Amino acid sequence: MTVLIGIPTYRRPEALRRLLRSLVVAVPAGAAEVCLVDNDPEESARAVAEEFRDQLTLTYLTERRPGVVHVRNRLVAQAMEHDALVFVDDDQWVTPGWFTALMEVSRTYPEAVVAGPVPYVVADSAPEQIRTGGFFERPQHENLSLRPVTATGNSLIPRAVLAQFGPEPFDPAFAQIGGEDTDFFQRVTAAGTEIRWAASALAHEEIPLERATMSEAVKRYRRAGYVLATIASKSQPRPRLVAGGVARVLMGAVKYARRRITRRPLRGQDVAKLHGGLGYLAAALGRPLRVYGGGEL
Repeated sequence: MTVLIGIPTYRRPEALRRLLRSLVVAVPAGAAEVCLVDNDPEESARAVAEEFRDQLTLTYLTERRPGVVHVRNRLVAQAMEHDALVFVDDDQWVTPGWFTALMEVSRTYPEAVVAGPVPYVVADSAPEQIRTGGFFERPQHENLSLRPVTATGNSLIPRAVLAQFGPEPFDPAFAQIGGEDTDFFQRVTAAGTEIRWAASALAHEEIPLERATMSEAVKRYRRAGYVLATIASKSQPRPRLVAGGVARVLMGAVKYARRRITRRPLRGQDVAKLHGGLGYLAAALGRPLRVYGGGEL
């Protein structure tokens, strides 16, 4: 089985260097090729790629159209010469047993997408409320369990699955708002492909100190709601979307208010419900959002 490890990157040289170091340890010699696609017109990742030429079988490419959607589709095109594409993001790093764990599940379920956990790592110097309140947490799942959707980072996608969706399986409509992975994997499962969980295929993702804030968490929740409504708009009329957005906001406001009234510390789920609803409603009303390239709700 031939595997391409695809890495989208944009102006994160130190984080990228950390990821590549982890791949040197985790990927057995000759087990996979690495393709790095740089979305920076100034090619800031080229020098980092050159540092690892002797340690990894590595290809460096550039994609000048802004937006990670275009980078992911470029990686898909590269992966058509391989049996599977593994996505890892440039702000992640993998553990020593990561690649072996992914491949074990893939051998058991060769036609399935395989996804692994990516817990956030928040700096110890971040505010206590952010560190302990569940604002940057991802759920864990049983090994080999079925998942309805997953994120792109730390996922293995067979070539046959990618080929079902044409040359641009990641929808360019999401280029400026993100969420292309949620849209893609919803279409993948709707087409009958399973997503299997590889609990031991562990990667990590850093939350930089400057982003470990309540305002940053709120932006994430709003964007997530916006993305869900954008996906839903493909099959639902606007009045239904607006009604769904209003319902989400009301339920979130009640939950938020209860926390405030009882003077209990806010947790991520309390904030997520309200601001996810506001993001959903904004998309339902047709308000523009650009995460990549400036602008916000």
